[in-house]
Amino acid sequence: MLQRTPARRPSRPRDAAPSTAPAAAPSLRSCAVPQLPQAHEGDVQLAQRLQRAGLQPTRQRLAIARVLLRQPTHMHADQVLQAARTHYPALSRATVYSTLPLLVQHGLLRALPLGLEHQVYDSRTDAHPHLLVEETGEVMDLPPDCIRWDALPAMASGLEIAGIDLVVRVRRTTSATPAPAATSAPAPRRAG
Repeated sequence: MLQRTPARRPSRPRDAAPSTAPAAAPSLRSCAVPQLPQAHEGDVQLAQRLQRAGLQPTRQRLAIARVLLRQPTHMHADQVLQAARTHYPALSRATVYSTLPLLVQHGLLRALPLGLEHQVYDSRTDAHPHLLVEETGEVMDLPPDCIRWDALPAMASGLEIAGIDLVVRVRRTTSATPAPAATSAPAPRRAG
């Protein structure tokens, strides 16, 4: 039969008085406490916007929303990842790539059909025209009054307009002067 030996306490000399000093508290300096992302101004509104769209406002989604939903912008997934990591450094590429189509599905973003190497996302979901600089892939919003949407022909019976995507493609000429700044971010070059 096995016998268990009791755990031994550190011994003290028999003639020493019991210590009255309090036990030392564990030091927090030796523990690495993970840093949580700081809350930003407007996070409550962004969280409410995600909830109204039917999405849980996770920290990762809020970091992405900070980049895309605060002002009009056009970005592809790698640009979103880079910018959102300033808000949430542990954000993964897979999370960004899975969240962007989810935001489109829930009506918070538009995926622009530009025929570029990467999908470009637009934070404006209303019908509006775009300007695409072919050499750089830069996408800009055109003023809404530059196109007459009311001049569309009447639809045949049983048809309705599901969406309008107008992209004006331009290329720089040798005598080109820089265009004024617009709400844009460089997009990837066109494939092919």
